[in-house]
Amino acid sequence: MINHEFYRRLIKPIRDEYILSIIKQVPSEIFSPWDKELTWDERVRPIIELRKKFTTWGKDLVSGLDSFQYMYVMNGNTDSLNTLFTDAKHGTAWKRGDYSYYKHWHSIRTKDHKELDQPTNVPSIIASWPGYTWGNCEQFNFANECNAVHKHLDCAYLALTAPAAVDISNFQTASFSFSKTLAIPYNRISILFSKTEIESLAIMNKLGYVNLSGVRLVNHILDQLPANYWWDKYGPMLDDLCRKNNLGKTDCILFAYKGDSRISLAEYWRDYLK
Repeated sequence: MINHEFYRRLIKPIRDEYILSIIKQVPSEIFSPWDKELTWDERVRPIIELRKKFTTWGKDLVSGLDSFQYMYVMNGNTDSLNTLFTDAKHGTAWKRGDYSYYKHWHSIRTKDHKELDQPTNVPSIIASWPGYTWGNCEQFNFANECNAVHKHLDCAYLALTAPAAVDISNFQTASFSFSKTLAIPYNRISILFSKTEIESLAIMNKLGYVNLSGVRLVNHILDQLPANYWWDKYGPMLDDLCRKNNLGKTDCILFAYKGDSRISLAEYWRDYLK
């Protein structure tokens, strides 16, 4: 049975007229590429372009990407988490974070998982930045205080909070989802940066056996959507939106709190801007 209540609670991206106009401009050769010449270049070049475009696009939001030698195209950040969790012997996260997937995955796979109250020496730790709970750097800072051998950054809200230029060069892996940042959740496209090669992913990326339609779509949008667009337009109105709707404001334009419940702001923005 489909859990409709679960889908109602999902944090949805903003699909305003500007981002909609960009997406509507996408021709068929972008979203449905075809190996006309059956060459590796047709498959691999879009992936190389994606790294260059994203690194340039996000330079004022996140620094240290040049310290990662490898980049992999993934089916959303959840795909990255599944891969990293499978390879790791232990899982660790901050107890105050309320993103239940970390704990849920380890529970169903009967693998060790700890939730920390205080910074501790651990083999590995995962941090959500901008934070899943409040859209701030609390989880990021907590992870940096832990003496972990492996630190992973789970970034699903890039460009949807105030610009911070956070340095992630001391993390070993970092994943960036485009679902909310570029308003394309249906496409399941993200990238995973790593300082070491991940063999289970390397062969598929080297052959271009990835979501090339998603890659080319992201490249198209990055060329036209300024990284500061979301915050410059919506950030100044966030206080007023939450005050008028009696919501608890976070640092992210996509979610707030109604009582103790974390809710999506997408529909609130639609009504607010009418």
